[in-house]
Amino acid sequence: MTRTATPKPKRRYSDDERASALAALAADGGNVNRTSRQLGIPAKTLEHWAKQTRHPEAAKMGEQ
Repeated sequence: MTRTATPKPKRRYSDDERASALAALAADGGNVNRTSRQLGIPAKTLEHWAKQTRHPEAAKMGEQ
């Protein structure tokens, strides 16, 4: 018998949480892994937010 894991619901972050995380990332010199561990936010999430901040036009393309 194969067991499948129940997927965790996606965590939603407020705009304030996102802004604080990006500020912490900048204060850590852009070290995503360290900031991720400190804040308990997945590294991929921080990378995505940082990329959107640097290239906001890329985020708009994903909305279409």
